[in-house]
Amino acid sequence: MKRIFFKILIVILVIISGVISYLVFDYITASRETKALRAAEKAREELVDNLIQQRRLNTETSEADPFGPDDIVNVLLIGLDSRLGQTNGHCDAIQLISINRKNNSISITAVPRGTYTPLPGTGYKPTDYYVSNSCGLIGLDYGVNQIERIIGQKADFLVLVNFSTTMGILRALNLPTTETLQWLRNRQTYAIGEPQRARNHSNFLKKILTDYTSDQSKTDAVWQYLIFKMLKTDLSFDQALIITKTVSSMDLAHNSSKIKLFMKPEHNVVDITYDPEKIADQLSALNRLINRLPAGDYSGETETNYQLHLLQEIEANMKNYDFIVWAFQNNLWLQIEDSETRNSTHFELLKEYIEPLDLDTKEALIADFINEMDVLEHSSWSNTGKNYLKILVG
Repeated sequence: MKRIFFKILIVILVIISGVISYLVFDYITASRETKALRAAEKAREELVDNLIQQRRLNTETSEADPFGPDDIVNVLLIGLDSRLGQTNGHCDAIQLISINRKNNSISITAVPRGTYTPLPGTGYKPTDYYVSNSCGLIGLDYGVNQIERIIGQKADFLVLVNFSTTMGILRALNLPTTETLQWLRNRQTYAIGEPQRARNHSNFLKKILTDYTSDQSKTDAVWQYLIFKMLKTDLSFDQALIITKTVSSMDLAHNSSKIKLFMKPEHNVVDITYDPEKIADQLSALNRLINRLPAGDYSGETETNYQLHLLQEIEANMKNYDFIVWAFQNNLWLQIEDSETRNSTHFELLKEYIEPLDLDTKEALIADFINEMDVLEHSSWSNTGKNYLKILVG
C-alpha cells in the first residue's frame, strides 16, 4: 500500500539531501578532526533548532489550517550543506513550493545557489556573494530573508534537512540509488551549470509528486509520524497532514499540468525529465567527465568500499557517545544497503543513544523503533524491540 504522506515527505528529503549525497561519508573520513567538526555541528544544530522554535512562537495559529485566507501555503525547502569548521550551513538546494487549494494547483520555484546576494560588513571574497553563502557566512535566518527577497514571496513554513538520508529514501522509493544521486548532483555536463541543476531538482520533485501522491488508499498514521520526525520544520504534524490531504486530492497522476515550474532569477534552462529506466543514458556524458572532476564533486569511492568504511567507522565509534548522538540523530543506519545489517545497526545505536536518558524518553524511542519495524514488516526486529522494552521496564 502506498503511503501518501510518506511519499510526499520522501520527496522533500530526496530533493534537498540528494545534492549533499555523500556528506555522511565526508564527515566520517574527517575523523582526525572530529572534535572540531562535531563542535561546529552541534552549534549548527542548535542554531537551526532555535530558528525553528522562534518561528513557531511567532506563529499564533500553529495548530490551525496552514492555508491562509487566500487558500495558499508557501513551504520553503532548504538543504543545508554544512562545511567543516563553520557554525552555519550553506543553503545548497532551494525550492519554494506554493500550494493553491482554491484552484488545485502547485508552483515550484527554484533559486540557484549561485544567485548574487549582498552580505553585511566587509572582508568577503568575490566568490562569497552567493545566496548559498548567505546562510553559511551570516546565518540561516539571514539566508531565508535573502531567498524570500529573491523570490518576492514570504515563506509560511520552512523544511530543513541537514544530513544525507538520501540512500535510505531512494531505496524506499525503489529508485537506483547511486545513479539518482549523480543525476541530482550533476551540473558539470550543462553549459549553464548550476541553474540547470536547480531546474532538475524542480523537475524531479514534479515527477515524484505526479507518480506517488494520487493514491487515495488509507494512509498509515504511525508511519506518517515516524517520517515527520526526520524533518526540521515549523509545521505541526496536523498542518502537514492537511497539506498532504490537499495535494493527494489533486490527482496529479492525471493532472500533471497543475504543477508549474519557475526560477528566480530567470535563466535559460530546459526541462529534463528524470527517468529511472533511462538514467544510465542520461549520465553517460557525466561518466566521461568523472575522472577530470575535482575531488569535492565526486569522490570516486565505489559503493562497496563506501559501505565497508561506513560500517568500520560505526563499529569503531560504538562507545563514543558524541558519535552515537550524531549518528542516531542523523539516521546514519539508512546509509547501509543490507537490510539486516541496517536494522541491527539501528537497534545498537538506539540502545547506546538512550543509555543516559530518562525512562520515559527511553520507552518512547524504543516504541518508535517497534512501530517502524512493524510498518516495514520486519517482525523479528519488532519482537527484539518489544523484548528489550520488557527488560527495560522490569
